[in-house]
Amino acid sequence: MKYLTISKEDAQTELRLIEEHELKTRGCISIGQYLDVKKLPQPPNRKTAKWQILTKRGDILGLVVWYSGWRQYIFQPAANTDYSFGCLKDIANFIKQQRPEAK
Repeated sequence: MKYLTISKEDAQTELRLIEEHELKTRGCISIGQYLDVKKLPQPPNRKTAKWQILTKRGDILGLVVWYSGWRQYIFQPAANTDYSFGCLKDIANFIKQQRPEAK
């Protein structure tokens, strides 16, 4: 049996990165290969939910919120963010699942 050996510094760096990721993404669910979603706390007077869309590294990409004018959830991207077709598809599928008629 072969064992992988890494330096103590590399192991500490890897552990720190894992801990940072878990702190940033606590309470998240995966919606694709690269994205997580986190439901935000809901004030008592709010009827609809609000979610953060995050990268697997914990970077905030935007919000999914209810847009009453269109009577549906929408994605509000954060400034200076770029999206691949696959990521947009994952976000669209998540929004589709939140529609009242989908539940």
